[in-house]
Amino acid sequence: MAPQRLALIILLLSLFTFSSSRAENGGIAVYWGQDAREGNLIATCDSGKYAIVLLAFLHQFGAGRTPTLNFAGHCGDSSGRSCGLLQPQINYCQAKGIKCPTDPIPYLGKAIATNLFDYIFVQFYDNPSCSYTDGTSALLESWDKWVDSVASNNSLFVGVPAAPSAGDGYIPPEVLNDEVLPHAKEASNYGGVMLWDRYRDVQNGYSDSIMSNVIKSKLKVSVVSVSDAIYRGVSKALRRLLVY
Repeated sequence: MAPQRLALIILLLSLFTFSSSRAENGGIAVYWGQDAREGNLIATCDSGKYAIVLLAFLHQFGAGRTPTLNFAGHCGDSSGRSCGLLQPQINYCQAKGIKCPTDPIPYLGKAIATNLFDYIFVQFYDNPSCSYTDGTSALLESWDKWVDSVASNNSLFVGVPAAPSAGDGYIPPEVLNDEVLPHAKEASNYGGVMLWDRYRDVQNGYSDSIMSNVIKSKLKVSVVSVSDAIYRGVSKALRRLLVY
């Protein structure tokens, strides 16, 4: 193969790989803010594990009340530290492309029905009717109901505990990978997996165990066939340009 052709193929394949990675769908969201042992936001975002970091919690808002934040040992409420200290950390995470929404209280059925939310995180734990106990049937049945009730342009996340100590209904990662995610990823509004919480994930390594299975789809191609096809197409276009 001529050096010029090889160089062109390598260049084009690198561009193709970059663009095709954007077609992958699905990511991990994690709650941050309720355990001072979890580290700061910058360390969380630099871990490279999360697409979204949920800041927990905004526990008072609406009805003319002043919004109130509670980030446990980090800042707010009884900690004596202003949560303004989080602003540079939030800016840092957002610059890396990680979203940092503040998580409000539940009971938002009417609000969800407006279809104005980009992301909806469903807690499939600490809820006996839909938690994992002796099997996944109750969880998957509940998931299907959520899929039908949430608009296809919203992203719906499977919320699970990151460790047995994080809540009732802990799902072993191999069960999530083999029994839950294959079904969940069939939904057009599947967004990924939500973990409670960052500290438990650090201790248990849950995100590491599921990361490769969270992605909904990957573009699988033959390097040889793609390189030849790209080369033929680009070469033809270049020859036309050179004629002129």
